[in-house]
Amino acid sequence: MNDRISKRSLSYGVAMMAALALQVGQARAGADATPAAAPASGASAAGDIVVTGARKAQRAAIDEKARSLTIKDSITQDDIGRLPDTTVVEAARRIPGVSVNLLTDNNRGRSEVQRATIRGFDAKYNLVTIDGSEIASIDTAALSSGSITRAFNLNLLPASLMSRLDVVKSVTAEYDPQALGGQIDMVTRSAFDSKKPFYANVSAMGGLDTSSGGSISGRHPSERLSAIVSDRFDLGGSRLGLTLAADYQNTWSSSNGSTVGVPGATNQNNAGWTYYGANGRSVAGPAQAASGAVPTRFQAYSFDDHLEHWSVSGKVEFETDNTFKSSLFAGYYGSTSTETRYEDLVTRSASQIAGTGATGTGAPANQTATSGRYAINDVEIGLTYQPIKQSTLILNWKNHLDLSDSLKLDLDAAYSRATGHLYRNMIKYSANNSVAASGSVSAVTTPTIAAGYNSSGFVPTLTFDSPGLLAASSTYSSTYVRYIDFNETNNIVDLHPTLSWNAGPRDQGLGLRAGLRFTQNKTGYGEHYVEYDPKTPTQFNLSNASSLTQSIPSWGTSVPVIDRSAANAILSSNLSSFTAIDETTANNANGFSFREQTGAAFLQAVYNGGPFKAQAGLRRERTWNQIENLQQVSNGTYAPVSANSHYDAWLPSVLASYAIRDNVIAHAAFTETLGRPDQSAYGPLAKVGQPANGQIAITLGNAAIKPRRTTNYDAALDLYFDNHHSLLSLQYYHKDLRDEFYNRAYSADYAYSGATYVGNFTQMTNGGSAHVDGLEVNLQKDKLPILPERFGTIGMSANVTKMWTRFTILDSTGATRQLSNLVNQPDYIANASLFYSYGKFQLAFSANAQGKTLFQTGLYTWQDTYVLARHQFDLTARYELRPNVTLLFEGSNLTGERFRSAMGLHQELAADDYNIGTQLWAGVTMKF
Repeated sequence: MNDRISKRSLSYGVAMMAALALQVGQARAGADATPAAAPASGASAAGDIVVTGARKAQRAAIDEKARSLTIKDSITQDDIGRLPDTTVVEAARRIPGVSVNLLTDNNRGRSEVQRATIRGFDAKYNLVTIDGSEIASIDTAALSSGSITRAFNLNLLPASLMSRLDVVKSVTAEYDPQALGGQIDMVTRSAFDSKKPFYANVSAMGGLDTSSGGSISGRHPSERLSAIVSDRFDLGGSRLGLTLAADYQNTWSSSNGSTVGVPGATNQNNAGWTYYGANGRSVAGPAQAASGAVPTRFQAYSFDDHLEHWSVSGKVEFETDNTFKSSLFAGYYGSTSTETRYEDLVTRSASQIAGTGATGTGAPANQTATSGRYAINDVEIGLTYQPIKQSTLILNWKNHLDLSDSLKLDLDAAYSRATGHLYRNMIKYSANNSVAASGSVSAVTTPTIAAGYNSSGFVPTLTFDSPGLLAASSTYSSTYVRYIDFNETNNIVDLHPTLSWNAGPRDQGLGLRAGLRFTQNKTGYGEHYVEYDPKTPTQFNLSNASSLTQSIPSWGTSVPVIDRSAANAILSSNLSSFTAIDETTANNANGFSFREQTGAAFLQAVYNGGPFKAQAGLRRERTWNQIENLQQVSNGTYAPVSANSHYDAWLPSVLASYAIRDNVIAHAAFTETLGRPDQSAYGPLAKVGQPANGQIAITLGNAAIKPRRTTNYDAALDLYFDNHHSLLSLQYYHKDLRDEFYNRAYSADYAYSGATYVGNFTQMTNGGSAHVDGLEVNLQKDKLPILPERFGTIGMSANVTKMWTRFTILDSTGATRQLSNLVNQPDYIANASLFYSYGKFQLAFSANAQGKTLFQTGLYTWQDTYVLARHQFDLTARYELRPNVTLLFEGSNLTGERFRSAMGLHQELAADDYNIGTQLWAGVTMKF
C-alpha cells in the first residue's frame, strides 16, 4: 500500500512540477519580452540559420569527439530525445561498438534490456560512472542465483537524467582500470547548459506494448511522465544553478515462449537435446551418435510483466569568478518489476534419458531424423510469482579550484547505495510417471502420458495420445510450495583528489596531472528458503487450485493454469498434511558479505603542441578483499569463516593524436586495464543448491582468484567535412586478455540434511585467454544532397562494428578449446538512422542489428548456447504545435522481432524462442 502511495505521489509530483514549469516559464517569457521585432522563423537576429533537432544533436556529438584526446564516442540528450529510448541502456546501443543484452535469465521473460556490452566485452568487464564517479548497482539477472556480478543495471536510470552519454574506449591512468571494453560515463544535466537562465522540459506519454494481454492477465496501457526544471542566478561575481528532475514510467507487457535447451547444463542428459548410440543409450555428442539430436525436454512459458520506474534527482551548482566550481548531485532511483510466470514442462527423468536398454527408456521409438515417440513422459505445471524491488541512492560532490592560472585542484567524492529484493512464490503440480527399478513399462504409475515429437521446425512440437489428460486439472497432484527471499545490498564510496599543472584543454606545452583514488565496495547477499511438500503426493490435486486453462500451440493442446491464491490457501488450511523441508544448510551457506578496498595513485604527463597532443601515464593500484560467510563444520552446525586476499597492479597508458590536416585527426593508444572478479567468485565459500535426482550442486569460492588483465592497442582516423558538421571515423582495436576465468568442475559425495548426494562442485579460477580484433566505421552526415531545401532536409548516421575473437577456455578436465566469441559478445553490431525535417515536422527512422552472440558455454562444444542475430526497427515523429509545445509519436521494435537462442554445432537446435512486443507511444512535450 505504501509503495502505491509513494508511486502515485511521485506521478502527482511530476504533474505539479509540470504546472510550476508552465507558470514560471510564462512569467519568464513575459519578463524577457522586448518590443524588438522577432527574427523570422528558422533564423537568428543576425540572419544565421538556426540548426535544431537531429542536426544540432549530431553536431554536438561530433564536437565532443573532436575535442577529446581519448578515443570515445558520445550521444547527447537531444539525440536521445529524438529516438524512442526511455532508459540509459536503450540509448547506449546507438553508440558505435556498443551492444545491449536482452534479459537471458531462464526464470524471467526476455523483453527487458538491462546491460550494455562495449566492443564485445560483457557489462561486468566494463565500468559505469556518473560524472566520473563509480556508483552502486544490483544485477537483478543474477539475484536469484547468488552469482553476484559487477554488471551494472543501466535499465534503472532514465534517459532524461543525462546531458550526454560518453563511451570512453581508451582509458588513461587517471581512471579506474575496470574497463576492459571501456567506460560508460553519464554526464548529468547542468543549469549552465542552456542559453537562457530558466529551462524546463515537461513530457507526458501514453502507450501500449502490443504483447500486453498475451498471457493470462488482460491488456493494460502504459504511461511515462517526466519533468526537468533548472534555473540559475547571478550573485554578483558568482553564479548559482539549481536543477530538479523527476521521472515515472509504468509499463505492461507479456511474453510467451518455448525452451528446449538448458544453457550450461553440466550433464548432457539435462541439456534438452540428447544424442543416442546404436544401443539406445545416450552419448556425449554427435560424433558418437547413430542419428541426429533428439529433444528430451519441452517447456512452455507465459509471462505477465508489470514494470514501474520512478526517480527524483537534483543538482546544486556554485561558481565564483570561474576560479572555484562546486556541484552536489543527489538522485534516488527505484523500480518494481512484478512478474508472474506460468510454466509447463514435459520431460523425462535422467535415468530414462540416459537409457538402460529396457523398453520405454533411452532412445525414442520410431525414431527418424526429425521425429520419434516416447511412451513415458513426466508433466509438470508450475507458477512463479516473483516481484523484484530495487533502488539506488547516489550522492556526488565535485569541486574544482584554480590555485593559479596553471595549477588546478579537483576534489571529488561520491557515495551510492543499491538494494535489491526478489521474492519468489513457486508452486508446482505434477503428473509423474515413475519407472520401477526393473525398468518395466508395466510398473509405470497411471496416468501414462505418451507423445510423439517433431523437430523439423525451430521449436519442436508435441502430439499427445491423450490431450484431454493434460487438460484435466485432476491429472496433477501437488508437488511443492516454495517461498524464497533473495536480498542484496551494494555500497560504494569513491574519493579521488587530482592536482594538475598546465594540463587544461586549452593549455599549450607540457603539463602534469597527479592524483589519488580510494574506492570501497561492500556487497552483502542472503537467501531465505522455505519449502513445503505434501506428505501424501496424491492427496491434493489441481482441481481445487485451477479455474483457467491456456493453449500451448507447440503442444497442440490446452493445460490448466494454477491459481496462486487458491494453492497457497490449500497449504495454509492443511499445514499438517505437508512436510516442511529443512533448508538450514542452504539458508546458512548461501549468504555472504564481501568488502573490496582499492587504493591507487597515478602520474600523467600531458603535451599539447598544436596539431600534436599526447598523454603518458602510470597507475599503481592495490586491492584488498575480505569475504565472510557461514560454513557447515558438522551436520547442522555452522561457524563464521572469513578469507582475505590482495593483489597489485602497475598499469601504463600512452595516448596520442595528430591533426594531419585541419579536418583529419589520427589517434593511437596503448593501455593496460584489468577486470576484477565478480563478488561471487570470492564467496560464498560453499553455495549449496537444491537436491535433484540424487545430485546437488555446490559452488566454491576462491579467495585467491586474480583479476583478468588486458593489453589494449587502439588506432583511429577521424575525417571531418561539411565545415566540421559531418564525420567519417575509422577505429581499429586489438585486445590481448589473459587470466580469464573458468569453472573447474569435479564430483564427490556431499552430506545434505542427513542424506548423502553426488556433489557436483564448481570453483571459478584463472586460466583462460582471448585475443579480440575489431573494426568500427562511423559515418555521420549532417545533410544528404537528396532533396531541394524547399522539400526539407535529410541527415543520417550509421555505424558498424565487426569483431574477430579467439577465446580459449579450459573445460572441467583442464583441456583447452577455442570459441569465436566472448560470452555476450556478438559477431557484429550495426546502427543506422535517417532524419528528415520539414518546417515544424521531424521524422527519425532507426535500425539496430546485432549478430550471433555467445550466451553461455556448455560441457561440450555442441552445448554452447548462442543468442541468434536480431534486428530492431524504431520510429519517432515530432510536430511542433507551438514554439514550446511538440507532439510526439514513438514506436520501437516495429516488426516484433523475437528473441531466439540455440545450441548445436551450427546453432540448429532450439534453446529459447520468445516473442517481444512492439511498443507504441504518443504524447506531448513542453519546453520553456
